[in-house]
Amino acid sequence: MIQKFRITNNGSYAAFLAILFLISPFLALCMAIMMYKNIVSQVLFILFSFYFGFQLGPNLDLMQHYHNYLDFFGKSFFDRYADFNTLYLGKEPFHIVFKYILSRVEANSRVFCGSSAAIYATTFIYFIRQFKGFYTQKIGLLRTLVFLILAVTVEFYWYFGLRFWTGAFVFMIFYCRYIITNQKKFLFLTLTALLFHFALFAVIVVVIFAELLYKFQPALYVLVMVSFIYKQVQWNLIAFLSSFSIFRALFKSSYQNTSVQQAISVRAKEYYEKGNLIYQSRIPLLLIIFFTFIALLWTKNKNVTKSYPKLFASILILFAIANFGHADFVFYERYLKFTCLMSYSYLFLILFDKSNIWINQTFFPKMALACVFILALFIPLYQQRELLSEMALWFGNFFTIIPLKEIGNT
Repeated sequence: MIQKFRITNNGSYAAFLAILFLISPFLALCMAIMMYKNIVSQVLFILFSFYFGFQLGPNLDLMQHYHNYLDFFGKSFFDRYADFNTLYLGKEPFHIVFKYILSRVEANSRVFCGSSAAIYATTFIYFIRQFKGFYTQKIGLLRTLVFLILAVTVEFYWYFGLRFWTGAFVFMIFYCRYIITNQKKFLFLTLTALLFHFALFAVIVVVIFAELLYKFQPALYVLVMVSFIYKQVQWNLIAFLSSFSIFRALFKSSYQNTSVQQAISVRAKEYYEKGNLIYQSRIPLLLIIFFTFIALLWTKNKNVTKSYPKLFASILILFAIANFGHADFVFYERYLKFTCLMSYSYLFLILFDKSNIWINQTFFPKMALACVFILALFIPLYQQRELLSEMALWFGNFFTIIPLKEIGNT
């Protein structure tokens, strides 16, 4: 529905976008979004991400990574790989290799942040391209809205974390390819996500269990219901697991400290009781809409969840795990959002089944999804309004540099 014009010459279109990008990156982005199915538009999105990160500079977790990156100058790779401060930010190879490569040319803070955003955007685009065989069709308004919600589920600013969501998209690239093609090699390639963040091991365990349990959906529904009951208990299961040696590799060494765990518990209580309720409700709302759609589809297709059953099993198991980890708000938010990312991937795929086509012709689901998309898009924009308030970011270009705000974590 967004893309109404057909591009007949990618070379001319690329030249036009390049010129427009130099004049106004934001206008080039708007054009690329309108023509999102085209590979040139998708490359432009990556270029805009570099511009976006270049202008905003280091903020939140990325500020810590940038300060650590400065220690790479003039040092060997193995020296940095053995450095305590570097390993404290993550033992995985990705962020260390990334910093080492940029340190060889002594890139400044803006290039460092622009590169971080561009890598994040690249993994996101490759994830989206796993659905190329579907979105390049004439997909209609309802499926377009589902696809757009999928695209904005993970907020744009999570490149600030550098590791987890970049790795999460790497995981989803291979897992979605496996689900669509049923080729086992792509399931094994999901292990590459561990090069970005060891916490993604939990998701890998989930999909392994899904391989074994996808035929037992009633048991998985019971698991989700039990997890909702457990969610009301204040016991921190994640902190408990981190005390066992078999799980310690998945957690930072500082996380195993009792005082740190107590501080996290206090922070979690503040987050749930005093945090931004609208922002906290964003992902739960998306999941409610997802399961509502599954229920609607079930009314006319009792086998709706038998399409891509392994992906649906992964959604249920990961949903339960997120609930079990509710006492740790970081864990809960990450894996609930990951559940949502899987959920809208699943919903987009099953809407192409012939037995589910009927819902594409109904009015109220489209209205509901349109409202949900607006909320899913604009709540993060409002949440980060301080970062996005510079007009030069939107109406300038590389020649109109905005001042760095360098907002840290609190």
